[in-house]
Amino acid sequence: MTATVPPPPVGTRLDSLASLRHVLTGWRAWYALTLGWNVVVHLSAALGAGAAAYTVAAAVRGAAPGDLLLPALLVLVATLLRAVGLWQESYTSHDLSFRVMARVRHWILGALSRVAPAGLTGRRRGDLAGIALHDSEALEIFLAHTSLYRIGRFLATPLILVGLALIDLPSALVCVPFLLALLAIPALTRRAALREGERTRRVLTAMAADTQENVGAVREIVAFGLVAERKARLERLQDELLVSRTRTVTRTGVESAAAGIAAALLAVAVTAVGVVQVEAGRLELVWLPVAVAVAAASPSAIQQWISTSRHTGHTAAAARRIEQVLEAPDPLPLTPAPDGARPASAPGPEADSPTPRAPVTDGPAPDSTAPSGPAPADLVLEEVSFRWPGAPAPAVDRVSLRIDAGETVALAGRSGAGKSTLAQLLARWYDPEAGRLTLGGRDLRTLPLATLRRRVRLIPQDPHLFAETVRENLLLAATDEAHERSLDDASLWAALEAVGARDLVERLPQGLDTVLADHGRSLSGGERQRLALARAALHPGDVLVLDESVSQLDTGSAAAVQDAFAHAGRTTVVIAHRLVTLLRAPRILVLEHGRVVGDGTHDALLETCPAYRALVEPQLRHARAGAGAAEGSGG
Repeated sequence: MTATVPPPPVGTRLDSLASLRHVLTGWRAWYALTLGWNVVVHLSAALGAGAAAYTVAAAVRGAAPGDLLLPALLVLVATLLRAVGLWQESYTSHDLSFRVMARVRHWILGALSRVAPAGLTGRRRGDLAGIALHDSEALEIFLAHTSLYRIGRFLATPLILVGLALIDLPSALVCVPFLLALLAIPALTRRAALREGERTRRVLTAMAADTQENVGAVREIVAFGLVAERKARLERLQDELLVSRTRTVTRTGVESAAAGIAAALLAVAVTAVGVVQVEAGRLELVWLPVAVAVAAASPSAIQQWISTSRHTGHTAAAARRIEQVLEAPDPLPLTPAPDGARPASAPGPEADSPTPRAPVTDGPAPDSTAPSGPAPADLVLEEVSFRWPGAPAPAVDRVSLRIDAGETVALAGRSGAGKSTLAQLLARWYDPEAGRLTLGGRDLRTLPLATLRRRVRLIPQDPHLFAETVRENLLLAATDEAHERSLDDASLWAALEAVGARDLVERLPQGLDTVLADHGRSLSGGERQRLALARAALHPGDVLVLDESVSQLDTGSAAAVQDAFAHAGRTTVVIAHRLVTLLRAPRILVLEHGRVVGDGTHDALLETCPAYRALVEPQLRHARAGAGAAEGSGG
């Protein structure tokens, strides 16, 4: 059920009963059972207290042993019933809470994957991890516990009062104002709780993000002598957290004291009323302790709710943060453009007005009537422009080009020329502000993202290796279960051989079954790149974008990898700075300030493109100097 229930509608507060009804889809009967056991716990406690009081009072007044059998039996039954109720409530509520937490985390991870990476620009990874882990736990407290007690207090408390009224109506009536006072306590402190919760969540988020950053950058922190500075920052955050937590403890202490005073005054008031009733002959003396005991048990459900409502501030702050992720905007849904027509966002008479930036979203499902077989993999860019948020100039500026299916093209240019941005647009990590990109004649925005991810694979310069075995990291290339089953050991070794990583894996202690601890940090940068390239070689996609993915390989290895992918017949786009990569590229596109200023072979561009000449001439001089030195030493 976790994967089939969508998040609540936009605008629904996650810490509300409306959200509760939605999140419990499929589990409402389980929730009702938990609620029922909660009510049983409070009623059995009141019954046991009343029966015990009657037994003692009757015994003191000299009742025969036989007359004490029934009330004593009631005490035993109530005690056993309460024990079973506590056990069952604990079991069902925790089972429910784990289900709820899993569902909320599924929503969060689904939302993150839906908007990534465009919708996550500027967000710290530790912040996002905190939302998925800690905020979901905080919200779970409300959905599976606080809400339960919020409803339970309105069921158990009136039923206990009805039982008390059957014993003595005035005693039941005198309880009402004290119970209302108990109900008002959380409302009176709610504003302070919300302030404290927001501050605490903010500080905890910053601490989690800083801690994750410190662990990931521990080598740099030590190397640059930043230990004291980073430690001081964490200490400042810890001081802020201490202040916030102190205020929270103070507030909850006041709430507990107020609740205790109200409950004590209730018992005193019922005792006083009961004495008056006894003296007036309207209540037998033996029932006075019973009335007091039952009255003392009447606030139990409200007090339980107060104990969990202390988390209101933290729950509300967590809910707001999760809502921001779940409600992250998508672009307007697009439909496939008619043959030969541009989508509405393509350049035209109205294209000059900027449109709000939004993360990419899935296009419509592919046409079921489309012919089967390999799809064409030619890439076409038509007047494509893209500007990063806050940037003074476009990173890609009115770029038009065509890359034929099976062609290998190198992108060259100085740092900041727009190469990596263009690579991300080709893989549709972002959508262009103007213009369009097509793959096999179809606008990328009309292709379902799952289809596009299967066809286009982007390999970054610093690839991520999971803390799993080498085999499991390579099998991430599988697009479905059938493809994964087809990737036997021979296929894995062949891919490793193709990128020059076979010897590396054979040297590992367990070969393919070696766990890459610490995300492969024990490997060199070039070794991590080789494994990522092997993973790419196993992927069946027909377009491969290498964003400086061979930058840490030696010259010979980089050339071998480039040849291997070129011979695989894929459409390959390689971002390159190194001369060896450019020399082996049959076609080079030169970018400068986001524009294509050169298109041709290495030799042709040396003659016709000043930007390319300025880029490679230092490397050519270095290569000539090295060759001259080698000849001199050989002579």
